[in-house]
Amino acid sequence: MSMPQRSSSSRSSSGRRDRDDETPRNVVPSTDENGEQRPRRPRGRKRCPFTGPNAPKIDYKDVRTLARYLSERGKIMPARLSGVAAKNQRKLAIAIKRARFLALMPYVGDARRAVNQNVTAPAAATTAVKGE
Repeated sequence: MSMPQRSSSSRSSSGRRDRDDETPRNVVPSTDENGEQRPRRPRGRKRCPFTGPNAPKIDYKDVRTLARYLSERGKIMPARLSGVAAKNQRKLAIAIKRARFLALMPYVGDARRAVNQNVTAPAAATTAVKGE
């Protein structure tokens, strides 16, 4: 019993797709507003913001810097999106977890909004009760 033959029009003998057009391998097609295919240009590599002479240090007390690397839901952004080097990504994750443990940052929710809010005590709690 023989197996059914696949059509050889879309795949070569090595199993890779044949490119009929002359597009380079690093250009991935994407669609524009009209639904037409257009080539997507490869972007340059992102630089790690924590390397260099004037780079900020990763510190769990610097909540404003740490909040830049959290999503809206409070998840730590992956290094491929943030551009942080692998070694610094590990340090960043540890610093974020420490800040969460010490209640400097929220575990869930929008950490950026929580950091930017000026947390003050409610006025009712600080004033004396009237009538006494």
